Amino acid sequence: MKRIFVAIKINEELQGQIQGWIQNFQVSISNFQGRWTAPKNLHVTLVPPWKIDDIAGVFEKLKPLRRHSKERMHLSDEESLIGSSTVKGSFAPDGNHGRAQDDAKIKPFEIKFNRVSWGPDPKQPRLIWAAGSAVPELRDLRLKIYEALGKPAEARPFRPHITLARLKREDAHRLPYKHLNMPVDWPQRVGSFVLMQSHLSPHGSDYEVLAEFPIGLP
Repeated sequence: MKRIFVAIKINEELQGQIQGWIQNFQVSISNFQGRWTAPKNLHVTLVPPWKIDDIAGVFEKLKPLRRHSKERMHLSDEESLIGSSTVKGSFAPDGNHGRAQDDAKIKPFEIKFNRVSWGPDPKQPRLIWAAGSAVPELRDLRLKIYEALGKPAEARPFRPHITLARLKREDAHRLPYKHLNMPVDWPQRVGSFVLMQSHLSPHGSDYEVLAEFPIGLP
């Protein structure tokens, strides 16, 4: 079974800003034991990972949310294997989904990440993350994705964040800072969301974009 999730992929401009912050952070901490997230793997999780074989079925559920226009939706590769079906090149909008797409009315929007801190519990940190606010457009997009997938939304409050580094529990007491709360100003324009697959390895997780879903009416 494949381990997949839905996310917003961090754009290259913000990836560069984050890498600059990490370099400065590393200068101030010489013995940091965490594992930094590779730039291409940076993302904001909208629907956490679950295991499934029928990826084509997931794509069909999410397809009505994508932008209704003459543009094509590009996959990460020239040819992507989804489930037992081979999907080539890109996907053109399907006229049968026009009404659903118009009803969705999801438009591009901006989110901002304003601080870097230990997470999710500062007293027992497992991550360094950049936290942002759940603007109404982001909450709306997330709920529409849950509805499209037929999944109940998580009961806990949605806390949009970018995982910058992962920490081992046994290393938490060695952290040079008991408190980490650094202000940042990291905006990201959201014009699409992605379906991603997680590949586990001894060196950590690597994430592959299976499909990108542009949002917003032209």
